[in-house]
Amino acid sequence: MPSCADIKVKPTSVLKLDETRKGKFVLDATNAVRRSFTARADVKVEGQTQSTWVSMDINRFEFGADKTQSIELTFTAPPDVPPGKYSFHVQIVDVGNPDEFYSNSDTLSVEVPAAVVKKTWMQQYWWVLVIVGGVVVIGGGVGAAIGMSGGGGLATIGKSCDNKECAEGLKCDDGQKLCLGEAKAACTEDSQCLSGNCEKDKNDKKVCAEALPGAACGGEDKSQCPKKQTCVATKDPKDGKNAKVCLGAVGFSPCKNDGDCVSDNCEGGTCGQPGPGTSCPKGNECPSNQSCVNVAGPTCLLKPGERCRTKIQCASGWCNQTTKQCTKADGSCASDADCPSTAACTQNRCLLPNGQKCANDGMCQSAICQDGSCAASPICRPPCPGRTVCQRNGACVLRPNMFDALGLQMLRENPSGVEKLRLESSTRIATPRAIQPP
Repeated sequence: MPSCADIKVKPTSVLKLDETRKGKFVLDATNAVRRSFTARADVKVEGQTQSTWVSMDINRFEFGADKTQSIELTFTAPPDVPPGKYSFHVQIVDVGNPDEFYSNSDTLSVEVPAAVVKKTWMQQYWWVLVIVGGVVVIGGGVGAAIGMSGGGGLATIGKSCDNKECAEGLKCDDGQKLCLGEAKAACTEDSQCLSGNCEKDKNDKKVCAEALPGAACGGEDKSQCPKKQTCVATKDPKDGKNAKVCLGAVGFSPCKNDGDCVSDNCEGGTCGQPGPGTSCPKGNECPSNQSCVNVAGPTCLLKPGERCRTKIQCASGWCNQTTKQCTKADGSCASDADCPSTAACTQNRCLLPNGQKCANDGMCQSAICQDGSCAASPICRPPCPGRTVCQRNGACVLRPNMFDALGLQMLRENPSGVEKLRLESSTRIATPRAIQPP
């Protein structure tokens, strides 16, 4: 198994958490194959560890030759997790060839202490009520305590949460020290929401909604993206600098352009499957609209009927320029538009006329490929009936089978276009319209 990265852990592979039950690892991954590729980092849990406890500031990035990429991992143990030792490791893979090129980090261990049970205000300050006394013991005591802690009542949206608790539906933003709205909280502007997105719901009321693609991610409490979005490395469209942002996964809606999607493909307001040209993954499981064919190596190309621009995108090797759809993979046709430009639809099959380059008899109208070109067939007497053809010995025989579509065979003869498509796919980076500030 070729290793794609050398992974080092800083400062240590064993972490003892304090009472916050939260801690960090930093991994330095150095490219070990001396070529650029798209890399993905995955958390692999061990034992009772849950993947939801571990977050990364980046999980997909362009791995330049000799580059070292730092990855920050945050481990957060929920309050109901029993104290003990929990382990996991990180695996880095070459997205274009994950079965051949991958590397695992050392096992990372986390020692989780017992959860600290916080006492309620009443448990801590019951003596205040006793001292105040009187008929209004409870009201006066609570009022006094609240006064000492910074004022009465709960902090409302957009107000400081320095010495107050936020009202229901709000959460204190640690960076701004302001109470901001969680999902579905009433709002009037984007800045009032943790997601940075205040929009009208189905009842025409403005509420805090999920963050739009382009929100910054990574770092303290910003590593988790909304549902159907993921944190990826990309380029800031303003200055071209590296950035980490949340982009829509396949099925995310609404997207406005290709750059809103990890796949770099927004179709009708929904993030679609990645474009064709990627290396076939394990088990040849290409995106649902593509199939794995062997052209310039195992390559995912569009299935028949899928929208296309050029022939090199199609598993059949031809894109009908009238319908802009990939033609049938069995080489059958209804008109000349279903066939490569040098061929014609003959007896419902795409076949090459005499003089065109060929690799086998089945590619030619004459059913004779001679010295690399389609040649005229002899004349049989009487003429051959139906789907039979006159062969070299003057006998009528069934037309030779074409095991692959004519266009696909022609692509294999000249794979340079698909090779270029594979290269473009391996270096493709989705670029959002704009990156929202964290």
